[in-house]
Amino acid sequence: MMPSEFTLKVQSETETGAVAEIAASLIPVSCRLGLSGELGAGKTSFVRAFLKFLQPSIKVQSPSYVLEQVYRFPNARIQNVSHWDLYRLKEGEFPEELREAFGQPQLTFVEWPERSKKVMDLLDIHISLGYPPDEPTLRADSLDTRFLHFQVTDLKLMEGLRTGMKQFLE
Repeated sequence: MMPSEFTLKVQSETETGAVAEIAASLIPVSCRLGLSGELGAGKTSFVRAFLKFLQPSIKVQSPSYVLEQVYRFPNARIQNVSHWDLYRLKEGEFPEELREAFGQPQLTFVEWPERSKKVMDLLDIHISLGYPPDEPTLRADSLDTRFLHFQVTDLKLMEGLRTGMKQFLE
């Protein structure tokens, strides 16, 4: 199925967090969500805001060096979350553990999913985070404008996300 698409424009890390919180309230309990973008584009920040919505006291770390972080939220709507970072993998590699995670009833975040076409093909939602094309000098640590481009395979979910995030629509 071809994904439906929409793009959001956010002006700060706080607004990126607000988008992540809206997503946390709407995304199904079992979902495979990919996040793409340059280093420092806000992939881990998005996941952090999403998970803090589920449990405000959570400490979220990038799985860059360990490949996967697992979180459990026994009292939240979404109780099981797996957070992957494929940046250090070889192009095309699809770890068996990630294949198994995709088969579990949980939310699975994958940063750098474009490293594997197989991973990309299995995503329910893909979010590309990027800077405006006319502002190439923005630095990764700036809190300036970013675009979040959503590709969603489920039309009903896509409409729910668009409606919930309408104040950020580009």
